[in-house]
Amino acid sequence: MPNKLHIQQRFNQKASTYDQHAIVQKQMADQLLQSFQSKYLPSRVLEIGCGTGYLTKKMVTYPRLLTHYTALDLADKMLMRTEQAIRDHHDQSTLPASLQLVCADIEDWAHTVTDSSYDLILSNACFQWLLYPQKTLSQLHRILQSEGHLLFSTFGPLTFHELQESYNATYTSMGEKAQSHVLTFHSSTEWASFLEHAGFQNIEVQTYSITLYYSTVIDFLRSIKEIGATVPPPSHGLGDRRLLIPMMNYYQDTFQQDQGIPATYEVLLITAQC
Repeated sequence: MPNKLHIQQRFNQKASTYDQHAIVQKQMADQLLQSFQSKYLPSRVLEIGCGTGYLTKKMVTYPRLLTHYTALDLADKMLMRTEQAIRDHHDQSTLPASLQLVCADIEDWAHTVTDSSYDLILSNACFQWLLYPQKTLSQLHRILQSEGHLLFSTFGPLTFHELQESYNATYTSMGEKAQSHVLTFHSSTEWASFLEHAGFQNIEVQTYSITLYYSTVIDFLRSIKEIGATVPPPSHGLGDRRLLIPMMNYYQDTFQQDQGIPATYEVLLITAQC
């Protein structure tokens, strides 16, 4: 299970390089925003895991009237990037009066929020880090207004399947028990169950995949590291040289394509209503 302090430290360390490497996360945010624009007219919005503010700066300039927008992130240096991005986007020294930046863990912070405080909760590429998704979704249901909406994107279990298969094959060739080097991602069925038990209804799930290509396997692994999303548990990491080199060789030999080394992201785009 991921350690929240470890996650916070990693994202703080990589705040300056995140935007350069977060190609998939930006595509996910664009898709989420497109879904949002066609459905909702919110006035009070909570964004969970705002990161460096890619989605935030687009939301706060959304043409509909937003009376309050809370952007929350676990990492304070990510929030600093969000603040700067919005200042630059508005070309002014002050932030919009409707915007509140909060440095907190949503799994702790949600308990402190008054019932029915928001009519829309958004989150992009964040919910895979929740330690207690069922409990957290129940709290989000509580702080949403009646008929309010939750809209989030996260990663599905096929994410990085090439990487995990390469590790599994390497462990097998060594006669050792396989260990996970990829975060465990919940399936669409599991998320739907979490939401239903939290009290949500009208649950809709869209699934799509994004594949990026790299010159080498090590380039792919470095790109993950540069957005702070190294694969847990920390005790396993990417493995020592004895494991890493044969894993990369298997990855290249098995999955190499004309475009390069593929890395697949399975994306779940989920909407639900109170």
